[in-house]
Amino acid sequence: MPKGQVTDFSLTVRVDDVVTHTKGGVQLVWGPDPADFHRPAFDPNSRNDSAVLAVN
Repeated sequence: MPKGQVTDFSLTVRVDDVVTHTKGGVQLVWGPDPADFHRPAFDPNSRNDSAVLAVN
C-alpha cells in the first residue's frame, strides 16, 4: 500500500440493550492472538490502531 493511501474498514455493532451515554473502544490487532502479533513493516505507527466508540 503506498504511503498516504487510506483504506476504510467496516465494523458491525449489535446493540442488545439501550444504555444512555455508552462508550467503548475498538482496536486493530495484527493477527488472531493479541498477545502474539507481529506488526507489518508497512504500518509502523501503533498510535492510530484504536478509536473511541460511542453508541447513542
